[in-house]
Amino acid sequence: MVFRKLILFVILSWSFFTIQAQDFIVSDITFKIEDKDEILRIKKEMLGAEVKMTIYDSSLKMILTTNLNVREEKIFDKSPSDSNIYVYNGRSFKITLTLNTIFNYISSAKINTESEDYTFILKRK
Repeated sequence: MVFRKLILFVILSWSFFTIQAQDFIVSDITFKIEDKDEILRIKKEMLGAEVKMTIYDSSLKMILTTNLNVREEKIFDKSPSDSNIYVYNGRSFKITLTLNTIFNYISSAKINTESEDYTFILKRK
């Protein structure tokens, strides 16, 4: 009887972590550009921005709310080569999201732009 309850608890806990949204903030940004005005603008807008992620079977939904209260929602597709990499293909750009996971619990993440001018580091909120 205790074993059944333990199994049920594990299954429910696993489904909770795989279905529920997980909250993050942009904790750091690395730059490969040298335009100081652009760097300051991006830092002001993005450092501390809130990111909510929900993982599905073959995709990930990310809702980003910047410090200027601009809200963006994007759906990333899981990479066929690595289950911790998700890719968003926009009209004129590509974004790669790399997750650091333990089972389906995301401990941190990294967002790269196609040109890799900058990288956002996400930590748990």
